[in-house]
Amino acid sequence: MKRRAAASPRPPAKRSATSPASTVRTHSLLPIISLTVPPEVLILGTHPSRKSLAESLSEKEVRMRGGAGPQNYGHSQNIFWNVAGSACGFSRHAVSYEKQCEAFTARGCVLWDVVRSCLGKGSLDSDIDKSTMEANDIPGLLSQHPTIRRICIAKTAAAFLCHSNGHAAWLKTGEAAGRRWDFVLRTASPATAETASVLGKYCRRATGSEIEAAVQKERAAGDGALQRTVELVVLPSTSPANAAMSPDAKEKVWHRAAYGYERAPAAYRCVGCGAVGEHWFVDCDRNEEWRRQQMEKKTRGDLFVEEVDGDRWLYSKPKA
Repeated sequence: MKRRAAASPRPPAKRSATSPASTVRTHSLLPIISLTVPPEVLILGTHPSRKSLAESLSEKEVRMRGGAGPQNYGHSQNIFWNVAGSACGFSRHAVSYEKQCEAFTARGCVLWDVVRSCLGKGSLDSDIDKSTMEANDIPGLLSQHPTIRRICIAKTAAAFLCHSNGHAAWLKTGEAAGRRWDFVLRTASPATAETASVLGKYCRRATGSEIEAAVQKERAAGDGALQRTVELVVLPSTSPANAAMSPDAKEKVWHRAAYGYERAPAAYRCVGCGAVGEHWFVDCDRNEEWRRQQMEKKTRGDLFVEEVDGDRWLYSKPKA
């Protein structure tokens, strides 16, 4: 399958001559998108961290992320690709980044960033100097790929989308790239409340059937359609900095709201009980027991490395 290169064509990040020594201007990578599979869902992060840009990686980090080069969502402790793997049928630590991208785009998914370029002192979103931000052309990408009808964005990235110079007016007016956009918020979705709290003022509410009817009508009109309906979805950050939600809970929400699963994927194996395609781990009766066992392994120093025990990314401390 042909795919746009995931690595950035730009040179490595250099220190700005007019900025403090600790401040670096970095650039986002190219979007991960298939050239053969029509894309349907655009997933947006904020901006690559230093680790995503392959800065100072250890051998363990290279093994855990599936390669040594620049990667979108490439921090080894960010579980984005682990969740994508459990949705798309691969284990992050066991396959190359190239193979991960192939499986991801084969499901009609696209991955990119809100911020194209910025100055920052570190890898956290809070380290970004907002006054130096340049935005990626997201409306342009959607115009080039009219089959994209859903934008999923981590909550932290959504804040940058709302305030970046290149996107704030687009959200407020619904106009960009010579088109009119109709932003919708799906009711009765696992992400409805989060989306409403962050992007609700830019969206009209609609049921799943109403969204599908609008999309079908626009497709029938072809290039003559006056506007394009796009669903906005805000999801919990997969970064380890977001400790308010456990990894297994994030997995279920992302599977349902981003990847469109109503139930656990057919090939999904619950690490708690071993059942395949029956339920998500977060709903497993043996969830707490598994986490206690992993805590004991950690205490003993047994098998607590992801490249050996590939399900370790799901670990969080047991309740008791």
